[in-house]
Amino acid sequence: MDEKSLETYVNYMRGFEKGLSSEQRLSWAQRQCYLALSNALNGAKALGFDSCPMEGFDPKGYVAALKLPAHIVPVALCPIGYASDTPKPKVRFAKEDVFMRI
Repeated sequence: MDEKSLETYVNYMRGFEKGLSSEQRLSWAQRQCYLALSNALNGAKALGFDSCPMEGFDPKGYVAALKLPAHIVPVALCPIGYASDTPKPKVRFAKEDVFMRI
């Protein structure tokens, strides 16, 4: 990309971001994070690793442990490694408990 095109794009994105409320900005940033997360999951698999996207963690705990600045908000975790050679049995709800018949 030539320098003028890059400058035009950067200015466009800065203008876009300034037009958002703080809640909208966080929501937009979270969606961008999920796009990157999907690439991380696919990349890990392509390299022979196992991974799993995770939510339901304590973001404030991660901020404290990693000493993240205030503008960084953890939204998902992506552990990467090798699966167990002997996986535990999966637990599934009965389909009658999950699906509703209308």
